[in-house]
Amino acid sequence: MQEAHLLESHFALDAGTRIRTLLQSSTVQVQVDGQTAMVLALGVREGAIRRAAVMAWQPADAAQRRWALLAGLHAVFATDAAVSALELDFTDYAEALPVLLRQGLAVGTANGRVHMPRTSLLQQPELWLHGSSSAAYPLDYVVSQGKRHPRRPPQISGTVYQRFIPWLNQWLSLRTLDAQADLQPFHQWMNHPRVAHFWEEQGDLDKHRAFIANALADPHVHPLVACLDGRPFAYYEAYWAKEDRIAPFYPVGDHDRGIHMLVGEDWARGPQYVAAWLPSLVHYLMLDDPRTQVVVCEPRVDNVRMVGYLQQYGFAYLRQFDFPHKRAALLVLEREVHAQGLWLQGLHTAAGLAQKF
Repeated sequence: MQEAHLLESHFALDAGTRIRTLLQSSTVQVQVDGQTAMVLALGVREGAIRRAAVMAWQPADAAQRRWALLAGLHAVFATDAAVSALELDFTDYAEALPVLLRQGLAVGTANGRVHMPRTSLLQQPELWLHGSSSAAYPLDYVVSQGKRHPRRPPQISGTVYQRFIPWLNQWLSLRTLDAQADLQPFHQWMNHPRVAHFWEEQGDLDKHRAFIANALADPHVHPLVACLDGRPFAYYEAYWAKEDRIAPFYPVGDHDRGIHMLVGEDWARGPQYVAAWLPSLVHYLMLDDPRTQVVVCEPRVDNVRMVGYLQQYGFAYLRQFDFPHKRAALLVLEREVHAQGLWLQGLHTAAGLAQKF
């Protein structure tokens, strides 16, 4: 834990609520809509367990109390990678424990202390997910193009995920691609020499207009635009792997997701930006459907830098294989690995990130 140093983070919830956390020395203060909602006093860390006491937990509204607790836990886990769980003294707030246990945020109690693991926090949707309840879409199998797979939920428009990036001091958001607003930047990105080398989709506006229309109409693809403080810089395709061409190349699961990625703006390149958008993209997919156990990626084998970044953030390099259009590397990230949340920790300055590469 970084002592005697102020660490600040923010959350903007789908409900319009804004949360600010301040960690200084051994105290975490959480503000909900400008009012102090929770104060945690942090004790010593014993191995991978950090002890803490709830000094204040003020909102009467149950939802705001929960949001404050989530943000307080995030402050601790985001600043010490060695902490796998927090043991909180809930002696004065015992009435809240049954709900926390049912939600899986707390997994056990002893002598008034509650065990709250890192892996549970990062699978709670409220702090990041927008425009969706994160409830599992009803399981109903269909057949399309000869493949049997679960029926997929419809795409939703607008912002779907938002996360504050401390080392950039900016908000990262993911939103569904907009056919009109995003056509011109998408066209420019696809014609960028670096992007064209790997995507091979360079062309005129009509070609890219048709590309966008096809992506928005494809039920197995969710086309996304990434923004920093509202400024678009990247395009991603999140796809359901079972009905994709990747399916024959590994033991695909019903709710596995895959990702295609490009960064179109030169100002958004470099490890400090990858550390912001790559874990966030995967985090969104893990929150979007709690049944998703694997995220898969199949970049070209000569895209060495991207392969390296994927491995940096937990993807395992399984093997190489041949698509009709490229020699691909197969990389997979399991929910259990991503849920450890080590990608949150220790990455607070661009200089610190740059030293890793």
